Amino acid sequence: MEIDIKEQTENKKFEKFRYLSFEFGQHIVRLLNTKVIYTHFFKSSNCTVRCLGEECPICKFDRQLMMETPKDYNKQKGWNPRLRRHYFNVLDKTAVMT
Repeated sequence: MEIDIKEQTENKKFEKFRYLSFEFGQHIVRLLNTKVIYTHFFKSSNCTVRCLGEECPICKFDRQLMMETPKDYNKQKGWNPRLRRHYFNVLDKTAVMT
């Protein structure tokens, strides 16, 4: 059985994400599917990596830096603190005139 890839891709239309924009006035929004994720950000390569929790090698290296230089550990090379990030979907329930 052959699958026609051209036919499947022609019917799909991809759109950009529509981000919520606030204008003047009252807005009613509802936060859906809230999720907290811990990450590490590397300035040299400008990338973000998800923290593995207890087994995270980056956190272990940070703890080692804290033990070696307790006064200025955050200024040492290789210091990448764990950052808290919040992700959620938003439902805009603002009344709109059509």
